[in-house]
Amino acid sequence: MVRGQYHQAETSLKTYMRLAPRASQGPRRLALLYLVQDRPAEAVPLLLRARELGAPAPSTDPHEPRSDPDFAQAIRLLEDNFDDLEYVGQALIQQGKSDRAVPVLRRAAALAPEKPGPRFWLVRAYQLTGRPDLAEKELATLRRLHPAAADRLSVH
Repeated sequence: MVRGQYHQAETSLKTYMRLAPRASQGPRRLALLYLVQDRPAEAVPLLLRARELGAPAPSTDPHEPRSDPDFAQAIRLLEDNFDDLEYVGQALIQQGKSDRAVPVLRRAAALAPEKPGPRFWLVRAYQLTGRPDLAEKELATLRRLHPAAADRLSVH
């Protein structure tokens, strides 16, 4: 999805869904778009539809957000796709919603502990939400696994 051009992306995805109604990627991608726009209530039915069309069953995460049931369900329905979770977490940070990004990125980092991206963004989310102790802990792990990625961050 082209950053910031949500209306165009939404139109294209709806067209794709109309042309390929049995493809699970259409509703899944539209749901991702809705999540980065903070529209979880609209994302949930799309993710359920994608699951019915062939996506694997979701796993559970004890750290998922609890204050917004639609958001929690939407994130859970993303299943175990760390790339999608990282994308949503990064977008939330860039929109100033770091508190919502933390559980999403925590899950992404747990799913792909060897990947620097989710952990990098989790450090940023912790920094921005005023949790320097957790940011430092994640940064230490990132330094151990991926020194070059860790060099791009500094804990305040």
